[in-house]
Amino acid sequence: MKIYVISAGKSITDGRDYHWNDDIIPDGIQPMQAMLNEQSGKYYSLVIAKGPGSGYSVFMARLPLVSGARDDLGRPICAGFLIQELSNEEARKLAIEYVKDKAHLAQILCSPSVIKTAADFEVDLEAAEKAVRELLRGELPNGSTPVTVGELWGESCAWERREELLGWLKNHRLSDRPSNRVILCYFTDPDRLSGEEDLVLHYSDQTYTKPLKPSSGGCPGLPDKPWMQAALVTILAALLIWGIAKSCSSTPPTVVPSEPAPKATDVPTPEPTDKPTPEPSDVPTPEPSDVSTPEPADVPAPEPADVPTPVPSGASTSETTPNPAPEPADAPHTADEQGRTHLPTTEENTPTE
Repeated sequence: MKIYVISAGKSITDGRDYHWNDDIIPDGIQPMQAMLNEQSGKYYSLVIAKGPGSGYSVFMARLPLVSGARDDLGRPICAGFLIQELSNEEARKLAIEYVKDKAHLAQILCSPSVIKTAADFEVDLEAAEKAVRELLRGELPNGSTPVTVGELWGESCAWERREELLGWLKNHRLSDRPSNRVILCYFTDPDRLSGEEDLVLHYSDQTYTKPLKPSSGGCPGLPDKPWMQAALVTILAALLIWGIAKSCSSTPPTVVPSEPAPKATDVPTPEPTDKPTPEPSDVPTPEPSDVSTPEPADVPAPEPADVPTPVPSGASTSETTPNPAPEPADAPHTADEQGRTHLPTTEENTPTE
C-alpha cells in the first residue's frame, strides 16, 4: 500500500496564507484529478481507477482538516488522499466508507495525529496508513455480480441514491480495464468521460449543468458505449421529427364546400294573377320569344298604304326601297312609312279617349 497526502500545503505565513504542497504529484493521479473540479468536495469527490499494475487506486479529494485551519480568505484548508496498490475489495470498501459517512472518514484521515498544522504543515505517513487500515477493518464486499460498463447515474439532489450506490459497491466487482472505474463527482463534465467507466454518479444542479440519465444497462441490440447510445437516440429522434413533418406537409388541405348555385328550376315562377296589368305606355317591347301567338281572327288586315310596293327584279330605279327582313311566322306585325315595327292593335291595348 502506498499513501500520498497532497494539497495539504507546506507552510502558513503570518497572514494566515498557505503554500500548497504542489511538489507531491504521484504517478497516475492526473486522469483521476481531471474528473473532479473545485465544487466536487461539496458533497462527494472520489475516483477509483485501475492502475498499470495489478492493484487499484482510490483518490479522495478535498477532505477538510479536523483542526479547522483556514487561509487568509477564510477558506477551510483541505487535503487529498491517494491510496494505491489496493485490491478490488479494498478499493470498494474505502468507497463504501466514504459514501456511508464522509465526515467520519475525514475525521480519521485528517486528524491532528495525521496532519499537523502549526507554523508548517506536517504529515505523518505511518499514522495515515494506520488510519486507512482502520477504515478497511471488518468484512470486505465480495461482489459476485458482473459489472456493466457505462453506467451513468444522475441525481436531482445530493445523496438521493446513496442506498442504491452502496448496494452497487457491495455486489459488483470492478472491471480490470486500466482506467477510471468509478467516479463520484459534484458537477461532472460529461465531455470528459470516456464511456468505459463502470459507474459514474453525478449530482446535477439544473441551473448550471445538464443532468445525466441512467444508462439502459446494456440492452441487447444497442451499442454498449453511452456516447454511441446518445448518438443513436439523437438520430432516431431526428428521423421521427422528419417523418412527422413530411406527413404533415403532404396532407391535402381541407376544402370547405361552397353553397350550390341555385338552379333555374329552383326559382319560383310568379303567378300571372300576382302581376299587375301595366298601362299601354308602360309596356316594354318584348322579345319575339315572349310574344304569344294571337288567333288569326284577331289580326287586322294591313292598309294598302302601309304595304310597300315590291320592285320587279331587273328594273332600274333611282331610289331603291330595301326589302324588309322576313317576319317571324309567330309574330305578325305592321310597319309604318318609316319602317318602324308596331305591335298589332287589339282591344286590350287600344288607348281609350
